[in-house]
Amino acid sequence: MSDPTLLLHLNDGREVDLHMLNAEPTPPKRKKKKRAKHADVPQNFLSPQSGRIAAFTTQQPTHFAFESPPKPEKKPSKPTGGRRLGIKQSAHPPEAGWVSSGACLTVEAYKKFDAWKNDYQPKHYYYGKSIKLIHLGNPCDRQQDIRARPWILAWDTLDRNEPPELANKRVPVFRVVYHCSGHCRHGKDSDDSDDPSAKEGDEQEPDIDTDGYVDVDSDSPESESGAKSKAKPDLHSLSVSALNNRLNAGSVPKRKPPAKAECKVVLHAEVFSDDLSKLHFFQQHSHPETLAKYLEPSHYIRQCTLEMARTLGLSAASIKRRLLHLFDEDETPSYRRPDATQVNNIVNNARRKERLLSDPLLSIGAFAELNPDKVFRYTEPNYETDPPREFSTGIHHPYGTQVMLLLAWVNGVGLDSTYRHMNENRAPLTIMVTLDEKSRMVPGFAYLSSDTTIETQVTLLKETKKLVEKMARDLVEGQHSYSALWGGITLTLSVAKHSG
Repeated sequence: MSDPTLLLHLNDGREVDLHMLNAEPTPPKRKKKKRAKHADVPQNFLSPQSGRIAAFTTQQPTHFAFESPPKPEKKPSKPTGGRRLGIKQSAHPPEAGWVSSGACLTVEAYKKFDAWKNDYQPKHYYYGKSIKLIHLGNPCDRQQDIRARPWILAWDTLDRNEPPELANKRVPVFRVVYHCSGHCRHGKDSDDSDDPSAKEGDEQEPDIDTDGYVDVDSDSPESESGAKSKAKPDLHSLSVSALNNRLNAGSVPKRKPPAKAECKVVLHAEVFSDDLSKLHFFQQHSHPETLAKYLEPSHYIRQCTLEMARTLGLSAASIKRRLLHLFDEDETPSYRRPDATQVNNIVNNARRKERLLSDPLLSIGAFAELNPDKVFRYTEPNYETDPPREFSTGIHHPYGTQVMLLLAWVNGVGLDSTYRHMNENRAPLTIMVTLDEKSRMVPGFAYLSSDTTIETQVTLLKETKKLVEKMARDLVEGQHSYSALWGGITLTLSVAKHSG
């Protein structure tokens, strides 16, 4: 019987317990989740990691390695539709500040960049899977810059025709994202000779900086005579000084911007699938024009200068004569023309030996030829394969050989592959190391090769063994003495040859 004080008498004579009124309702029973049935794995199977640990612990040969459980077969995924032949669409909404900046033919894109009085730097290149970019001329050091050379787009299909998936569609297939270089922010508040408030009697010395830009007074007699002369003499009869005067008179003196500034203007250069010969420009936000003295020289003219210097091997004077013809044919604006000093700097940089050896494999070959005492097992690459194969070279130093001779027989030898994928070379790097008396890793030999197969590693061990044995033999026979800095004390390793 319930507590009388907690009973509620109803009119019909029934009694209700107040405890039952305040009690929470009983929650429904949860359904048990059905667990996925796993395939029965035999007890003799181990996971891959456990198998390796067990094999290493028991020193089992490779053909006796513990087996891993068979991997379950993956079900084929559902098709996601056709392959993406274009790139992601960019809406360029006007409310976000986007406006159209015109269009031009792809082969004349460099003229469009030269005509603008602003400089842009490329940030990202996006290529569709259905097109192929073809540049005209030598790439030099601008392999994909569309501002430096004429170029075209072609369909990368078997029949060189438009894919059926893109028929009657306007889909972007190529895009380059440019950001303003910030030179437009150095305009009215900079002190320069273009300021009309400058006094006429003030003489300014030419400003020469590390970039090769030379500021010459535009009111000089040479500039006036060059600008007023209407007659065009034969360029082949002009001397070097006369050619320099013609170049300086037709160009705007350049000056390095005072400081790096930021500009939020973004430029998109896009090609659509309906017409691969036309390049469309879209600009976000607006900015003022850059002063002529802060504009970069034409990238196309620079590329032509490099091509004539590297490929044709022309002298600076011959290049200047051809540039003067090129200025008239392409109508290059004066604010994009380089002066004589800039042309000389481009030619000199192209003639430097290290620029000609831009291929790292060629550079290593030159290093091996000039330093035979520091290189072992050098084999030239086979350029008939892509990438080049059959290439190897080892680099050694007396210190590394001494390290291996003194410590490797006690502490063992290891192959360090830490830097194998951290260099710009196409060849992987392997370093042979050992430990000193304080268990610190010290280097011995370095080995560059086209691959890291077992044969390559065996070759490395054989060649380094020869180097160590040669040093030991020389010490025993008393032919050489080697000095090394060991633990802060200079030690001289030498063994006198006993007579008799």
